Amino acid sequence: MLRFDGAARTGYASKVDLVAAMMDVHRTTAKNLVYLAARIDESTIRDIHSGRLSYVRVLEETRLREAGATSEQIEHTRRLDLGRVKRFWQKLRKMTRTDERRIFDGQYISFQPSLDGGHYRVAGQLGGYEGRSAGKPSNSGPTASFPPPPTARTKTTAGCGLTAGCGGRSP
Repeated sequence: MLRFDGAARTGYASKVDLVAAMMDVHRTTAKNLVYLAARIDESTIRDIHSGRLSYVRVLEETRLREAGATSEQIEHTRRLDLGRVKRFWQKLRKMTRTDERRIFDGQYISFQPSLDGGHYRVAGQLGGYEGRSAGKPSNSGPTASFPPPPTARTKTTAGCGLTAGCGGRSP
């Protein structure tokens, strides 16, 4: 059914939607099953049906093969648990333009000043390069990055929120 565009004929928007509805599984599981259906042969499908192979193991080995793993590397991963196989696959996998775009679009920095301006809370998410750049200390020294501390003569009045007086009025 998946190989002959059964999703469109049955009214589903995609193959993943069809599998998720028919098998009553999560979309991630359905996405993995659709991925496998397009890449494995009939003998492997029979082995999964009979229980000789786990579909998750076949999924990880298929991903390894597509990432460029050699047959020796795949044979080695058969002795590993699935978590380690996935980490091995992630190391082999090449970064695609889609991955770069997803990381870039997910970057943000949020600065939240406290009510009195005494401190800022900084939160965010950066890509690897940007994070390493932001985490390095500045070559120009701390005085170029931060304003000087207030002197003893400067006072902040709580009534108007201004520094050194309230524009001519007394607090």
